[in-house]
Amino acid sequence: MELFLEVKSRSKGGKKERGFVKGEEVASDWRRFMRKHWKAVGIFVVAAALALAGAVYVFLWFVKNAQSTGLVPSTLGLWTMANLVTFILNAIFWDLLFIGIPVVVGVGAAWLWCRRLPGEERRGYHSGGGRAGRVAAADYRCCSSL
Repeated sequence: MELFLEVKSRSKGGKKERGFVKGEEVASDWRRFMRKHWKAVGIFVVAAALALAGAVYVFLWFVKNAQSTGLVPSTLGLWTMANLVTFILNAIFWDLLFIGIPVVVGVGAAWLWCRRLPGEERRGYHSGGGRAGRVAAADYRCCSSL
């Protein structure tokens, strides 16, 4: 069984083609993106952390108040399936109300921000399918000859 590897070099035009080790070039594309849009990336990271912390806080708030509102019985032995289902559905409802709606609005704002990027820049950072998928398929030329 013989393995071979096709390595690409620079073309005559000086444009660097993507070779077998594409991770470095893809990382540099994202590094360039991070440097250029560091404020937006920071805002997205902070928003994600706040959404996670908020979801935990809302769940703990709901659990703390569930017994005092009469939603669940005071002892575990008195719980029924109806109490369990009602508790789970109410927990989901409150998390969606207080966290889910703001997250959807934030994702919509992020999508609109990404749509405002210039077309060439947007195509350069595309992460799935399209150009990136074709490049990944073209770069994966480490095959075995059977």
